[in-house]
Amino acid sequence: MFARKVMPFISSRTLSSFREGFIAVGHVFGYARPKVFDAQKFLLIRGISCNCALQMPRSTHFQYIGDETKTPRELSVLAKKAKKSKRLKSSRQNLKEDLEETLKEERLKEDIEDVIEMVRKRLNLKEKEIVKLKLNIDYLLSQQIPFPVVSKICKAVPKALALELAVLKKRISAFKVNSIFEESIIKILKKNPKILSRDVENMLTIKVETLRRLPFGFSVDEVVSILERCPSIIEYTDASNIPVKVKFLEENIGFNKKQVRRILLKYPAILTMKMNSVKEKVDFCCNNFNTTLENVSKYPRILQSQLDRLKERSDYLEHVGVLQKDVKIKGWAFKGIAANSDVYFAEKIAHKPLKKLRDYQTSRKQLIESSLEKSSSS
Repeated sequence: MFARKVMPFISSRTLSSFREGFIAVGHVFGYARPKVFDAQKFLLIRGISCNCALQMPRSTHFQYIGDETKTPRELSVLAKKAKKSKRLKSSRQNLKEDLEETLKEERLKEDIEDVIEMVRKRLNLKEKEIVKLKLNIDYLLSQQIPFPVVSKICKAVPKALALELAVLKKRISAFKVNSIFEESIIKILKKNPKILSRDVENMLTIKVETLRRLPFGFSVDEVVSILERCPSIIEYTDASNIPVKVKFLEENIGFNKKQVRRILLKYPAILTMKMNSVKEKVDFCCNNFNTTLENVSKYPRILQSQLDRLKERSDYLEHVGVLQKDVKIKGWAFKGIAANSDVYFAEKIAHKPLKKLRDYQTSRKQLIESSLEKSSSS
């Protein structure tokens, strides 16, 4: 028998390199040691892959637990069956993916038809204009702008998609000329979908050049980030006013260049605000919250809060004893004062339940109303 010609070679080191259920491979007399199998090939036995197999002479048997022996021919049959099973699984997966893609395309077509119908009713479009609208939607989708953003543009300013296709192409290419590419275009259009109805090709280049010329050494990526955070700069801010506002922040309010640079990167919407209003808020924060200009520059979003809201929160912090004249508010707490959530402000900053803040707001409102009535009657 062939088995008699095979001397099993078993060592603890060899055994440890095989998965559980395998015994080391025997070797034939005349071979000092077996040759290592190509790492790219796998032996599939009983559906288990073993990438640490060894290449033996063609006539060698592989010995397994259970006293079963498989010749290379039998192993080849098993490997073919395994490959066939794998192909079937992958074909089923491909079929499922194709079906999902088809359903997705069908839903997209239905959604586009709904949007077109909505725009047609709002603008009372004729047949030729509807064809133009379809071309514009197809063009935006081909520019990797997702359908929800296109739909948002249609709802916010349907006239933007009733433009000539050449005009729309010119406006989208204006972004790319100024190093604003797909992801950034999507972010800008999400925040301000009306921007495509404006003269972007002329406005955008001027704004980008003005921001690059500021004495802060803004890189292209930083300028793009500023416009992503506040697309209104493109549409509403006059380019000649940008250096004037920057100068006001430095000379009238007292920020240094480093602080102004930080504010513009973190809260570029400050360029769309009235500077007198900004000064009032900064002065109030420094005087009432015992903070510094450095703190304001680190958390400039506090400037988006209305002055009345800041006053209300300042009064409440004094009322509960958190805000004291000699104690400066730490950075994280100063940031929390401007939080939109009353729950966060009440529990994390004031360390009081929300109900107490609500009661204080009600009593404060009544007090203000009564004082207004007295002043009007007198």
